[in-house]
Amino acid sequence: MPRTAYTPVIILKFLLLFFIVSFIPCLLRYIIPSYNGEDHYFPIHEKNSEKLNNQKRLEEAKKIYDGFDWTLFERVDFSDLVIGVIASNRGGNYLFQSITFLLNQLENKEKIPFIGICNVEPVSFPQVEKFRNKIPIYSINSFKDLSRFNLSTLEGRVQKEAADYWSCLRVLTTFNKKYLLLLEDDAVVIPHFLTLMDSLMSRLDDPGLEHVDYVKLFHPWYLRKIPFIFQAASFSLIVSTFLFYIVFKKIAIRFILVLAISCYINLKFLNYEIFADLRYHITSLPYLVPSESCCTPAVLFRGNSALEMIQELPSIETTKNHAKDHVLDESRFIGKETDFSYVVHIGHFSSIRHKEVPLEALRKHNL
Repeated sequence: MPRTAYTPVIILKFLLLFFIVSFIPCLLRYIIPSYNGEDHYFPIHEKNSEKLNNQKRLEEAKKIYDGFDWTLFERVDFSDLVIGVIASNRGGNYLFQSITFLLNQLENKEKIPFIGICNVEPVSFPQVEKFRNKIPIYSINSFKDLSRFNLSTLEGRVQKEAADYWSCLRVLTTFNKKYLLLLEDDAVVIPHFLTLMDSLMSRLDDPGLEHVDYVKLFHPWYLRKIPFIFQAASFSLIVSTFLFYIVFKKIAIRFILVLAISCYINLKFLNYEIFADLRYHITSLPYLVPSESCCTPAVLFRGNSALEMIQELPSIETTKNHAKDHVLDESRFIGKETDFSYVVHIGHFSSIRHKEVPLEALRKHNL
């Protein structure tokens, strides 16, 4: 649009187009269902609502626990998957929620994963005891083991966390299962989790993916780069160019870029899950992307690869700036991650950092 074309009508058209382009991601978000489970686990979108959300989750978890048929483990065959829930006495009843929401998905399954608790504390604690004689409990630490770490320092706690992680993975390898899932106790599974896991393991059985040693099932959306940036940028440019040409019958790069940037910002900060949700809505299949460094609330390991990992990775030094996730990411083992998270992080307090951490499910609402 040359300067001579800046009439009130042209300006009004452009402003209206700007509004439409900016609104398109919100319209798509309304049409395409969300599969992340966050609204289920965080139904209250208010400031300082973590305790209220946690209480609501606890109430639901107690109903699941009270109504669960524990004889299911005796009646149903086990699949090629073993799930180990890493249990630390961090409070918040997160462990209780993590396990019960997982149990809730076992009904009506022909085969179920073997589920166990890996207690990293030197003694048992109430949340673990709730599952005594119901789910196998494996304790990996004694007070003597803890004496190796200076737990009054961040570095000592990071070192213990890494040692606990590899020890729990070692426990899972003793089951000789094809796939092993380590689930941290402040992560709850999304709806259809086990269905997704069956599809994911089936995909990993393909010859073309035999080189993949592990798959991360969680990554914060605000840190995702691949393939979101390419998808969002391409979508924004295509939509902006198409609509601009429809309205003005010409191409003007600088104005199209303004529209595209507004669309991209909306996607980046408000509707960043939309492409993964759309893909899953159409295909109902898992999709793997390159692994990005960060976060291990839920990691699926190939059984044979895990046997090699527990021989190599525990000997690698960890520091406050080089934790277990860095060790895994920088190792020779090949990792992928799912294009959307299969678990929701509910741990509002970090037992390692000794401070509150922003939860992604509340962060997107600026809470």
